Amino acid sequence: MCSSDLGVVIPDVFGDFSSRRVLATSFEEGVPVDSPEVLGLPLERRNAIGLLFLEVYFREIFRFGKIQTDPHFGNYRVRLGSAGEPDRLVCLDFGAVRSFPAKFLRPYFEMLKGVHLRDEVKLDRGAIELGFLLEDDSVELKQAFRELCYLFTEPFGSANQPYDWGASDLPKRVIQAASEIVWDFKLRAPPREIVFLDRKLGGVFIFLSKLGVKLDARPVLDRYLETAE
Repeated sequence: MCSSDLGVVIPDVFGDFSSRRVLATSFEEGVPVDSPEVLGLPLERRNAIGLLFLEVYFREIFRFGKIQTDPHFGNYRVRLGSAGEPDRLVCLDFGAVRSFPAKFLRPYFEMLKGVHLRDEVKLDRGAIELGFLLEDDSVELKQAFRELCYLFTEPFGSANQPYDWGASDLPKRVIQAASEIVWDFKLRAPPREIVFLDRKLGGVFIFLSKLGVKLDARPVLDRYLETAE
C-alpha cells in the first residue's frame, strides 16, 4: 500500500525465516527521528520529512482505511538523502495496524469536513451519527464540543500559517478543553475507534513537534478531504 511514490521505505519480509512469533525482515539503513543528525537538518529538509509523515497518515485513513496506531519514534527511521536525493521515511513496525469500517469512516469524514470548513451542520450530523452528541443535547454542550473539535484542526487553519509545530501548546489546550466538557456535562463514551485515531493523531503531533517544523500543511488535508466519502 505504501508505494514508492511516497518516498517511504518498507522492509521486505522473508517468509522462509519467519513464523507466528518471529518476523524476519530486511535491514534498512536509517537514523532515529530524534537524533542530532535529523534535528540538525535545515528547516527546509525537516519540513519535507514532516510533510511526508503527514502524507502517510492521511493516506492511511483516507485511502487505506487502515492505520498503524503505534506511532512512537522506535517504529520509524529517517534515511538521510545524499547527492541531492530527498530524505526518506523508514517504517519498521506494522504490528498495531487497525482497520476502520466504512460505516465509521463516512460520518467521521463528514465531521472532519465540518470542523475544517467551520460547517456546524456537517460537524453536528457526523458527531451525532458517531455518538459524540445527541439531538437533544444542550446548545452549550454542542458548542463546547465544536470548540474542542476546532482545536484539533488548528494547525491547518488559514490564519495560523506557517504553523510552528514545535512552539505550539495545542496538546495542553486540547486536554484542558476536553476536561472541561467532562466536568461540566454528562460523560459519554466515544466510539472505540476514536481511541486509536486520537492515539495516532497525538503521535503525529509529537513527531512534527520534535522535528520543529514550520509549514503550511493545509494543501495536504484539503486534497484528501476533497475525495473523502
